[in-house]
Amino acid sequence: MKIKIHLLRTGFLILVLMCMQYSLYAQSMQVTGSVVDSKGEPIPGANVSIPGTTIGTITNINGAYTIKVEATGKLQYSFIGFQQQIIEVNNRTEINITLNEDLQDLDEVVVVGYGTTKARDLTGAVSSIKADELEDKAFVAIDQALQGKVSGVTISQNSGAPGGGISVRVRGITSLTGSNEPLYVVDGVPIDGNSNNDSFSFATMGGESGQTKVSALSTINPNDIVSIEVLKDASATAIYGSRASNGVILITTKSGEAGKSKISYDGYYGVQEITKYLKVMDLPQYAEYLNEVRVQDGQDPKDSFLDLSLLGKGTDWQKEIFRVAPITNHQLSVSGGTEKTRYILLLTTFNKMVF
Repeated sequence: MKIKIHLLRTGFLILVLMCMQYSLYAQSMQVTGSVVDSKGEPIPGANVSIPGTTIGTITNINGAYTIKVEATGKLQYSFIGFQQQIIEVNNRTEINITLNEDLQDLDEVVVVGYGTTKARDLTGAVSSIKADELEDKAFVAIDQALQGKVSGVTISQNSGAPGGGISVRVRGITSLTGSNEPLYVVDGVPIDGNSNNDSFSFATMGGESGQTKVSALSTINPNDIVSIEVLKDASATAIYGSRASNGVILITTKSGEAGKSKISYDGYYGVQEITKYLKVMDLPQYAEYLNEVRVQDGQDPKDSFLDLSLLGKGTDWQKEIFRVAPITNHQLSVSGGTEKTRYILLLTTFNKMVF
């Protein structure tokens, strides 16, 4: 009797395991297919993945792919320059996808040295920043607007003063003795971004008559900018000749629009403060460290540092030097005109308290 019960239990367990295996097999299935563009050409390297997971694959040189997915799951298809698609599997074992080009990015108008062109027709190395990327940002100068937004461009600030000089490097240093600053072109007019920096440079020893460097573009309000294009390689900067050996930064500012006069105001108030203080020793810690150094060197501790409890905490010079700097900015603009004559008047005041 016990043997029969044991056999029944064993048979029941085997049946349960077989059902579970069949259920799992039914839930997961292999899907094959291909990914092509609107012309029917295969797209090699297209991403095929399961949304919300790290499971995925890429298409081969013929645009074909194979992936395991749940029968009721979804597959995501994507590739650079094409619109992303998410498709439900619905128990299908073969899914062929046609990806459409993302025309929004390809039709974007980019300003270059010889005029304007569409991104799809651009052959040179050009990066673009539009006005909507600069809105609601408290930039003191245009140079700061480029920081962290353009690949191959490094920004270093020479001074914390309002409008202080900023060094811009496009694709690194190109000269050991000459200037490495790019050529700035504002509304078609070249501006030497390095001239003002030289005339307001520090004294040789940083002492008498030394003045803080001033950015040549600090007088242009970042809110007045429509777009910024950075030309990096020789083909994009060729029209400017040798002056463009360090790259070119094209700046297009706002212009008036035909219609009734418009008056607008924009302003903000904020503060600037140091993000992180350096961790340094206080006076007792420094005295204890100095005593240990003297002992290791075979000397007696300093008499003034024998009783550390009498020293106090000392002076935190970082907190004595740094202050919270309030910032205010006000901008008033008046624009309008007709089809033949347009105007825009911009008045801006920027104040950054320096202690």
